[in-house]
This record gives sequence, structure tokens and C-alpha cells, in this order.
Amino acid sequence: MTEPTVAGALSAASDQELIEFVRLCADFDWRNSEIQTRRVLREQLGWRGGAEDDEMVTPSGAVAQILGDDEQTDSVSLDHTDWQEDLPEEIDDDHPISIRFDELAAVFDDEFDTVAVEGTTFDGELGLFWMYEDGTRIWLTDYSVVVVSPSLASAEDYLEDNPDAFDELLDDGDEPGTSFLRD
Repeated sequence: MTEPTVAGALSAASDQELIEFVRLCADFDWRNSEIQTRRVLREQLGWRGGAEDDEMVTPSGAVAQILGDDEQTDSVSLDHTDWQEDLPEEIDDDHPISIRFDELAAVFDDEFDTVAVEGTTFDGELGLFWMYEDGTRIWLTDYSVVVVSPSLASAEDYLEDNPDAFDELLDDGDEPGTSFLRD
């Protein structure tokens, strides 16, 4: 990642790197396997393999995670800021995390020429999101930019409208995931 220029951060990805990532996602074919998506990210953005099997690393060192399988890609998450570990549990509007979040929201509002919608990601994290016409959803959270496929975005909407559905999935012994989207 870039040198720390964000107060309270060890390092942070540049706005330009984040914008290039979401622009590329506008053209994603989510029917591509995780391996094919990795190839696109490597060829188009210069990303390389990371420390973990599901990770990739950007040229500046930002870490990304890819969720998918042999049939499709469900999401790509890029950590926009590597925050110091001793952060308080409660974060007010003057905290560096809030300031960074607001700055990135303004950058994305300009990019998408619209204002974001508040919501909850598939894994329960609060954030803002913007939508592409095909249903691809771009999330901004305190730590990352998460781009989700139209099918995962639909599942998020369903779980937002039916909060007990996620608990029912877990009650069946399933681990959180998106396999039920293809059943």
C-alpha cells in the first residue's frame, strides 16, 4: 500500500487505484470462475497472488479477497485502508476512520454521479453502496471496497428484507456463503 497519508492508518490505497478497480468491475462477467476473475485482475490492473489462497495484492500492496468458485465469482473485496490495530470500539465523526470513509464516499459519489444508499453487506457490515445497471453493487465500508455480483446483491436485498433467513441458513448447519444462490 502507499505510504501512510491517512491519519491513524499504517497505509492506504490511492483514490485512483480504487476508482480503476470499480471501473473494471463495471465490465465484469460474474459468470467467470474465480480463476478467470483473477486472470482479469492480473492482466488489467497488475494484481498478483497474495499470502492466502483467496487473496491478491495490488501493485501498491493493498490486499484483496475474491469469493467465488469454478462456476462464478461472487465478490471481490479490496482493503482501502490498513488501520492501526488499537482503534476504539466507538468511532465518532471526527475519528480518522470516519473522515477517510466520508472522503471516499465523496470520490465514489462523483464517480457514479449519484449519492450512495446505506445498507448492510451480506456478512452484516454497515456501509454505503452504489449500483451498476446490471445489478453489480459496490460497497464502501470502514475498511474496504467490496464489489458483489448481481446474484449476491439480490441475496443481500433478500436478507435485508427477511433477516431471519440468514439465521435459518445457519440453523441448518450451513456455513455462511452463497451456494444457496445456485441451488
